[in-house]
Parts: sequence; C-alpha cells; structure tokens
Amino acid sequence: MLRYTTFRILAAIPTLFLVTILVFFFIRLVPGDPAAVLVGDIQNIGRLEEVRRELGLDRSIPEQFFAWIGKIFQGDFGVSIMNQAPVLDTILDRFAVTAQVILIAVLFTTLIAVPAGMIAAWRQNRLTDNIIVVSTIAAMSVPSFWIGLTLILIFGIELGWLPAVGYVSLFEDFSRGAVYLIMPVAALVLGEVGGVLRMARASTIEIMRRDYITHARAKGLSEAAVLSQHAFPNAFAPTLTILGMIIGSLLGGAAVIETVFTLPGLGRLTIDAISSRDYPMVQGILLVVAVIYVLVNLITDLLYPLFDPRVKL
Repeated sequence: MLRYTTFRILAAIPTLFLVTILVFFFIRLVPGDPAAVLVGDIQNIGRLEEVRRELGLDRSIPEQFFAWIGKIFQGDFGVSIMNQAPVLDTILDRFAVTAQVILIAVLFTTLIAVPAGMIAAWRQNRLTDNIIVVSTIAAMSVPSFWIGLTLILIFGIELGWLPAVGYVSLFEDFSRGAVYLIMPVAALVLGEVGGVLRMARASTIEIMRRDYITHARAKGLSEAAVLSQHAFPNAFAPTLTILGMIIGSLLGGAAVIETVFTLPGLGRLTIDAISSRDYPMVQGILLVVAVIYVLVNLITDLLYPLFDPRVKL
C-alpha cells in the first residue's frame, strides 16, 4: 500500500507543475491590461506605467512567473487587483460556498444513481431497466443551466415554493440555508446523475455475469444479498472513478450554476476576476481548482484498490 501511495503522489507532482505553467501563461493570453483597468484613463501614460511597475507587469514573463512561484511556496497568492484583498483569503471564503453545493450534489447523485444503476442492471432489458435508461438519456441531454432556469421558473416564480435566487450559509442558519440550496443542488444532480447511473449499470451487468454470482445464487442467497454483498462491492470501483471526475467537472462548471442562482461562490468570483483582468485572482483560483482536482483523483486512485481486488497495491 505504501509503494502504491508513493507512486501515485509522485505521479501527481509533474501534473501540478505543468498546471502552474499553463495557468500562468494562458491567463496572459486574455486581451486587456490590468493596469488600464485600475487606472481607467488609458491616456494617463505616466500613471499607467507606474501601476504596471507596482503590479510587476513591467518585468519579463519568465521573471513574473518565477516571482509568482516563489510567493506561492511561501503561501502568498498575492493581492487582488479588484478589491486589494489577499487572494488566498478571498478564494477560501468563496470556495466554502461552492464546496457546500458540490459536495451535497455529489452525495445525492451517488445515493440516487448507484442504486438505480444496480436495479436497472438487475432488471436488464425489462420495463424497469428501459424506464431508467430512457430517463437517464433525457437527463444527460439537458444542460444544467437550462434545468436551473426551469426550476426557477416553476418552483421559484410560478409556484413560489422556493426562493428563486440568493444564498444563506448552512453554518449561519441550516434550515433556511438548505432551502436556498435545494434548486442549485437539484440542477447539478439532474445534470450529472445520468453518467454515474450508466457506469453503475454497466459495471453491475458485467459483475452479474461472473461465476461467483452464479455460485452465490446456487447457495440460496436472496437477490438482495447477492446485490449488496457480492455485486455492489465489485461494481462500485468503476463508478468511484466517475464520481471523482464529476467533482472536477462540477468545480469547472460551477460558474454557470452560481450565475443562474446568484450564489457567491468560486465560479462567480472567477467570472468577475476575468472581467477585471485580475491576474493574481484568476491565477490563484485556477491553481486552487487544479490542486483540488488532482487531489480528488489521487484520493480516488488510492481508494480504488479497496473496491477492486484486481488492482495490486
């Protein structure tokens, strides 16, 4: 186990280094000048050059990169150009909002998709399976932002059952905060449940054809026992990989849902930072998201052998 873990961690280091390079250089391909955004009057050349020196933009790109990397290793992500606040503090504050939505969405996606996929596999090519498969295809065909807008129209405006927009932290007022999160979480779950369900169904079908499943049935075990004790532990490993990928995709697509429901999360912060040409903020956000994505995949790799005995530690 130690060798397997060490290998996975070492394999993640080059990925993170490549990500830092791409994050830094790609943001500089975005048209616009942060100094001009701050000064406002681009005719004031003297002030423009002064601000560029303050931001370090007068130095060469490699010099800016190594200066940024040096500060990152010291835990200093810089200061936001938008509001002059520490970048890392702002990111962590906004990430708390995004994390609540994403983790709850992943939890409900798992609770819905995995049992439904196993049931569809158990009832393969029957009415139950066909209904689940058709529903899955329909859910995968609709963008999450369209689902969100539809939910707002129906439950927020027409019926008035739920608040259409806004946010209240679960840590401040749990019951009220939960109400505000119902529609954003539902939009994410409906958008992602199809992929997980299909993987759960496919892996369960494969497992159900194995000899040890036939042997378990021959011993007189009920179908519920066969599914829970033999099929689920072995079929969950591929599904676990998909769940890890979903967390990453939700982080990347959080901006859409957060914009639709006006959530003060990391996605909206990214859009605002890009619009303001806030290099330190955009770099910090993308780096933090990349690190989280790599860590999630690393954790998934480390958990995989626990569910799949074919993977050697």
